[in-house]
Amino acid sequence: FSSLFSFSSLVVSVFVPSLGDLLTFMELTTLWVDSLPYSIITNLYLNGFQLTGVYVSIIFLLVYFDYHYIRYLKLAIASITIVFISMHVRNYHLPDEVLYVANIKGKSVVNYINPNHNIIYTNEELTEKEIDFAFSGLWAYYMANSNYSISVMNDKQNQRPVVKLIGNQSIAIVPERAMWDDQIEQADIDKLILLGKPQMKPDQLETTIQFKQLVIPNGWKWYDKRKWFKEHAGCTEKVHDISKDGVLITVSGKLM
Repeated sequence: FSSLFSFSSLVVSVFVPSLGDLLTFMELTTLWVDSLPYSIITNLYLNGFQLTGVYVSIIFLLVYFDYHYIRYLKLAIASITIVFISMHVRNYHLPDEVLYVANIKGKSVVNYINPNHNIIYTNEELTEKEIDFAFSGLWAYYMANSNYSISVMNDKQNQRPVVKLIGNQSIAIVPERAMWDDQIEQADIDKLILLGKPQMKPDQLETTIQFKQLVIPNGWKWYDKRKWFKEHAGCTEKVHDISKDGVLITVSGKLM
């Protein structure tokens, strides 16, 4: 019992005094980094192991500042080094391409991410608050480029379907007023994403292209969608409805 009591006393005398300065130190450090030229603290993803390593390194560093024991400085450096190695290994295994399909308050959104581009396709204008709420976690997780662009595919200038090749899958992102028969020349489409209620019927679409799955991000009224599904139930067997099935994430051609 005496050894256990001695160990507890050591923990209380060494670590507890440092915890009082932990939050202050972290706040001051964050403010200092944020004040540096061209510094942006956004889209930073840490998993549980990495976050624990950061906290441990900070605690060891504070103990070193209080007691000047060199071994705690070495432990702090070792902890943060392990965190950086873990982050590098994770970033090395990130996919090259990501397609994210969702809806934001009834607005259809499709986010295409690769190492050089971050593009949002939508059928309506999005506010900065909506973009931050919908994509900040996704961009942090996949280390997306913070310089994004938005294409609102609901006006006359953006009625052409956008065809993307992700891995071995071809993805067609189609606005509501797209000229299906004139603009889509791909013979086979793996995923057909409708940003709004289509002007043409599914049987008419199949005379122009062949699609394996229909994806609806819920960018049209629920009663229109219900009526449309009822009228074309035989042509829409493979459907991913975001409102029922949740968001759709395709990573380098693989469904997540």
